[in-house]
Amino acid sequence: MSPCARWLLAMACAASASARAQLFSESFESGDLDAGGWSSSTVLAGSTLTLTSLAAHRGQYGLRIQDTGTGMKGVAGTNVSRPLPVLPVAIYSRAWVRMQAWNGQGDGIGLWGLAAPQKANIGSLHAVGVNYQTALTLTLQAYDAAASYHFLSTATPDVLSDAGWHLVEGATFGVGTDAGFAVEYVDGAEATRVGPVENIPDRDTSLYLGEAYISTGGTGNFAGIVDVDDVAVDVLPLPSHLVLDAGGPSVAAGCQRVTLSLAASAPGPDGGAAQNVAAPYDVVARPQGAAFFSDSQCTLPSATWTLVRGSAAASLFARFEDAGVTVVTATQTPSPDFLPAQLALTVLPSDSASRSDYALNCGVADGGAVLSAALLLLLAARKRRRL
Repeated sequence: MSPCARWLLAMACAASASARAQLFSESFESGDLDAGGWSSSTVLAGSTLTLTSLAAHRGQYGLRIQDTGTGMKGVAGTNVSRPLPVLPVAIYSRAWVRMQAWNGQGDGIGLWGLAAPQKANIGSLHAVGVNYQTALTLTLQAYDAAASYHFLSTATPDVLSDAGWHLVEGATFGVGTDAGFAVEYVDGAEATRVGPVENIPDRDTSLYLGEAYISTGGTGNFAGIVDVDDVAVDVLPLPSHLVLDAGGPSVAAGCQRVTLSLAASAPGPDGGAAQNVAAPYDVVARPQGAAFFSDSQCTLPSATWTLVRGSAAASLFARFEDAGVTVVTATQTPSPDFLPAQLALTVLPSDSASRSDYALNCGVADGGAVLSAALLLLLAARKRRRL
């Protein structure tokens, strides 16, 4: 498929994409837990729970739990919780997390958990946590089909030891069936999974955030700082990273369309890849690696892409002066909520015979795909007029 056809199809998807809100998202920018619907909180002795700029991944505020290790440890640690509506067959959650000043003691801690009411355990649907008996190893917790609660360590030990921010995601598929399973993703890559999970019917659910639980095992008490920000829960895949697509090689001194979109780490409820996910808000990204322009003649320089809320794709045009392989990147600005994109693009010599194969010529390239995309765009435009 030519770049032109790819772009038209992406625009057709964008025209029909709804700007539906995620089931729940929280960036703590109100500076007030009550405003976010957090209905209850638990603060252990020797711990504090605050919204502070020191815990902000983006914006002004994030949630910080600071534990001195002096309090009694039980199943529930210092956390906040809120109710969620009935969740169907697939459940997705994500947050940016950071752990600092760990004292090297303790056993395990839950960063957040989704709980079904008929199971007392905070992570009965899935929970994301840290096992720190020997290292800061992320874990995934869920009930298996035998109703045994399992802690699965990921294959990425010490992922939080750098005291930096990491995108951690959880997903449970097949809720209410005998073939369900839970998966954990770290910085966009699958880390571990457990299944089959227990057949837990669709019920109202609760989200716990912070020290969702503290294990009673291990030596000594955990002490440290846990920061959490940019939390989201939804019944559709949550976008995690930017994606770049040029449709094929470019030509030196030519003007190549480069399309930016969002994709999810987890598959959709049907198991298919979740590409061209609608932007949950206006996403601005800065390109690097070439000269970028807003027009197809490469005459109007542009410093950013903007994925408008609800849209599936946005395009800029790039000009490459020399033949070879060029790496183009896109990074969200000013503060990344989505992981950056990187695309290695082949740039052909300007006299290459392949130039016609990749020219942005809608009149000759992929006529059927172009016609289909054009019809979709026309139908979307008529629908908007009726509304």
